[in-house]
Amino acid sequence: MTKPTHLASWEAFWAMLADPDADVLWDVDPAQAAELDWARFKDVIDQQLPLIDLGCGSGTQTRFFAQHLPRVIGVDISPTVIDFARQADSAGAAEYRVFDLLDPAAGAALHAELGPVNVYIRGVLMLFAPDERATAAANLRALIGARGVCYLNEYPPQAKAYYTQIFSQQGMAPAFAKVLEAGITPGGLTAADLEALFPAAEYEQLLYGQHLMHTTIALQDGNFAAAPALYCAVRHRASAD
Repeated sequence: MTKPTHLASWEAFWAMLADPDADVLWDVDPAQAAELDWARFKDVIDQQLPLIDLGCGSGTQTRFFAQHLPRVIGVDISPTVIDFARQADSAGAAEYRVFDLLDPAAGAALHAELGPVNVYIRGVLMLFAPDERATAAANLRALIGARGVCYLNEYPPQAKAYYTQIFSQQGMAPAFAKVLEAGITPGGLTAADLEALFPAAEYEQLLYGQHLMHTTIALQDGNFAAAPALYCAVRHRASAD
């Protein structure tokens, strides 16, 4: 069977949901995601540049950033969820666009319009096959240009064991099952993978650390699943231009 494209998988995923805010495992309150990340990266970016929330989904985190920055744009491969995001943002705090990180021309086209931007990513690169990541990285390089910063959160491979243990104890979470049913395959990135995508000769690493990526998956003890994750922020070295 042919693997569905990323666009087909994400359109299938969002079409399953009667309510885009219901049962989406990563759609947590910004206090458990964007707010924590903002505290880490706000001092290493030029806050006058636009911020791209890449893989914005229904825009929950995008709207948080719009409270702190003059221009925030949520982008996602799925036209369906971009419509959801626009509907949820009745005040028009942010902008929303369809954007495919695996389209080789996408980053350069958006850079030509906006100039350098900062990019926020939460759990996107880990979904790409190794042979797709070079295209994604090239688009990120084009987006940030010489002045922008890319800040990202990704699961390492160890996160799989964390979820396997949870599901062995309490069964597969419906939110996780929907992801798999749509043909979306979670993966993981190591520190070495990040170095390959953002080599030290071309990028300055401004931040790097380990933390927990919160989810909406309820645990038997009343808490919610929070898997081990990596975060980092990189900026293109001016000497590499």
